[in-house]
Amino acid sequence: MHRRHFLRNTGLLTGASLFLQNKSFASLFNPLEYKVTMLRRNVGIFTERGGTIGFLLTKDGAVVIDSQFPDTSPHLIDEVNKQATSPIKFLLNTHHHGDHTSGNI
Repeated sequence: MHRRHFLRNTGLLTGASLFLQNKSFASLFNPLEYKVTMLRRNVGIFTERGGTIGFLLTKDGAVVIDSQFPDTSPHLIDEVNKQATSPIKFLLNTHHHGDHTSGNI
């Protein structure tokens, strides 16, 4: 083995081992945790993947503000339905960016 190949491979292996120990990298493979916090009797927030979604519970149905991502939407829907007496009626997006609208599908 040439010295150059040895040094390159050693550097790559060392870098990869440090990268794999990084908590943010490891979190990509862990199941996502989410949390629902009721701020008032009928106002709450849903937090997952670093973002927060607001919701308002009314007798006619829930109003949800933003939807985050497709993989977080089922958790959001389940948790809002647990709190609500009626299903989600409206979804409002604050703006068009994917981290606010991708869960609309």
